[in-house]
Amino acid sequence: MTLSFDGDSQGLKATQIVPTLDTPIEKGKNVIWCATFAAGWKQLQQKVTNGPVNLTDAAEVCARLNAAPDPAPTMPPEAFYANAGTADKGIVEAIQQDMRKQFPDHRLRPFDGILPGSFVLYSYLRVRVPFKVPYFDNREPLVFTDSSGVATEVRSFGLRKEDGDRYGSLRRQARYIMEKWGEGIVKGHPQRVREEFAIDLCADSSPCQIVVARVPLAETLAAIVDGLDRSIAAAPRTESGHGLGGNDILLVPDMFWKFEHHFRELENRALENQELSGQSVSVALQDIQFRLDKSGAELWSESQSHWASAPAVDPILDGPFLLYIKKRGEAMPFFVMWIDNAELLQRWGS
Repeated sequence: MTLSFDGDSQGLKATQIVPTLDTPIEKGKNVIWCATFAAGWKQLQQKVTNGPVNLTDAAEVCARLNAAPDPAPTMPPEAFYANAGTADKGIVEAIQQDMRKQFPDHRLRPFDGILPGSFVLYSYLRVRVPFKVPYFDNREPLVFTDSSGVATEVRSFGLRKEDGDRYGSLRRQARYIMEKWGEGIVKGHPQRVREEFAIDLCADSSPCQIVVARVPLAETLAAIVDGLDRSIAAAPRTESGHGLGGNDILLVPDMFWKFEHHFRELENRALENQELSGQSVSVALQDIQFRLDKSGAELWSESQSHWASAPAVDPILDGPFLLYIKKRGEAMPFFVMWIDNAELLQRWGS
């Protein structure tokens, strides 16, 4: 599978990368949040400023980052690293040594242009969630219709129409964790339809799970996830916790993308903290690479900052949907994406 996007996030026209889950969503855009930047920010709060971080002309985003919970405890410890400190006290050397020990095969991003008195925050996350049983590639294009009605043929995987009433191991692997039913019209006839649903794509994966869901859009990713959590908690036992039916079709769009994102709303802003007055943020950077296909998901993210002086009968994701990855048993996910349009999906024929 080739990358559908690889480059600076400024090249993305219909995708928004947010520093916190409660950042307002821009209409008609994909929205991506990964915990690495917030985790690095928390390290800065704990080890350098001993409290909130305040930057000139960035009060709103700083307030959100300061108030956000620390995501570090929600991530698998073997898959995550974060640290912060000052360059003249050896923080760069400490990060390099720790990363060589924990992730020996990772090529660490260079720490360029750091002055002796600079503050550095760094975090890294690498998670692989393989499916116990691989799904099937869809031999036909999935028509994904975005929120504005634009239809795009994309690649997908799952259980297809021709797989009906077979492959019990796959049907047990996917697990409904929420369903909401209503009355609709299918092929001209009244029929009970699945208006909302959430599926754990591999109920036996450990320590992390991948959830996809057709749920309503809200003002923030936090509100979407919270609404889904409440629906899951309220779901009757008879309508949750079961595998796919014998003839259910499950289709999920393929994704493989990579970008480098600068939080420019934080860069070149002076610190207002009294003990750090006069110093400024020179780099606020996050790299994310994500892949989702019939074999499972792989998430890779690195964050570094320098401080210098629709209704459906079958669960087919052919329109806007939510995807998140979290450690089983934790309330808070560490990767959340609202897929509104096909900008980051694998185009049919690519």
